[in-house]
Amino acid sequence: MAFANPQAIIDTGVSLGAFRSTLTAAQAGPFLFGVVSATAIWFFGVTLIISALKSRLPDKFMRWVNLISGAIVMLYGAGLVVTAGRMILELL
Repeated sequence: MAFANPQAIIDTGVSLGAFRSTLTAAQAGPFLFGVVSATAIWFFGVTLIISALKSRLPDKFMRWVNLISGAIVMLYGAGLVVTAGRMILELL
């Protein structure tokens, strides 16, 4: 279920695209397995930790975590849009 998260899809796509180009064909399989495994372990781990602690954490704290996380994702997305816009303008 880690890949149901849009940010996980973006992170994995960027990681695979950036690093895959530097690998040989023999290195690609283990690299792909490592990226997918690490992403799944990370998101399942975070989910388990938050699920275990959510009853102990105040709602206000969780609200701030969600707001900060959302802001980070939005800033990242805005950066991607700006980069894409610059690339398009360079082509024109």
